[in-house]
Amino acid sequence: TTKVEKFATLFQKAIFCLQPGGDSPCRKSISDAVALGCIPVFFGNVTASQYSWFFQRAQDTHIDIDIDAFMQGQIDLKQYLQSIPPRRIRYMQLALQKVKKAFTYNRDDEVGEGDAIDRIFDLVAQHASSSERCHIAKKRIRSYKDP
Repeated sequence: TTKVEKFATLFQKAIFCLQPGGDSPCRKSISDAVALGCIPVFFGNVTASQYSWFFQRAQDTHIDIDIDAFMQGQIDLKQYLQSIPPRRIRYMQLALQKVKKAFTYNRDDEVGEGDAIDRIFDLVAQHASSSERCHIAKKRIRSYKDP
């Protein structure tokens, strides 16, 4: 097996995937976790806020850890995560199943229905003066061919 396959297997077997801050609040690992059904654990609210437009009900799709309390030793992370009832975990995993397609990008319209491109343009259309312009732009992106 390849490194990617081993990585994917770890995410699929894990219940929670820790997503510590880095040089940017946006991490590819978050998309991987969601796609593979692993509940992301965020430290602080900056990372979660970057994904609010993907998550319909944030509390159902990830865990937020108070970074200050954690850094001061006030939160035992293992104990905290183990205290989450199995029913709640299953509910969160089902909620992730509903949003995971919004974390993928497809150029094929049929396959891409409901993907990140659709999600982005739907949100832009809500704020744009013409949703028709957004529809045209989405079609152009999906029909783009690499040179």
